[in-house]
Amino acid sequence: MNLTESKVFSGILVISLGLTLLIKEVATIHDAFGLFVAIFFTLIGFAFLTMRGYSHKNEIISYLVVFLFGLSLLTLEFNILPFDTLNVIFLLALSVGLSYLIYGSVVKFSIKAIWTGIIFTAIALLIFLPKALAIEDIFWFSVKRYIIPILLIVGGIFIILPTRRKE
Repeated sequence: MNLTESKVFSGILVISLGLTLLIKEVATIHDAFGLFVAIFFTLIGFAFLTMRGYSHKNEIISYLVVFLFGLSLLTLEFNILPFDTLNVIFLLALSVGLSYLIYGSVVKFSIKAIWTGIIFTAIALLIFLPKALAIEDIFWFSVKRYIIPILLIVGGIFIILPTRRKE
């Protein structure tokens, strides 16, 4: 019997719903729908990594992002991290960064992917560390006052500078 993607998708959808209903009754969670999405993302990412990871190496990044973001959502659902928008953005950026780092260093050696992973991980830490160190108000005030205008000036300079044209 051939295992197709539609069978895997349908099976994981039903398994995720069953696990959500079971865990909702025995554990303290934030939200049942969020738990369903977290379990579904984790299982579907893992299933597609194992099914298609070997033959479709270019798609591994998206499967890793879905898998790691599902694990990240599980940390929010079980109240390991408080559930707020900033933590969701932090975990999404961290998932993307770690996926690029894993892809660039393990699957296909690519300096470009490694640097992309480092940049996304740095963005995630830039979001999370001020909150963790309780300097959030001072940090975002400084960013708004100094860093954003400097970035706008640098971006304008890059737009004005001529680029080399390939012929």
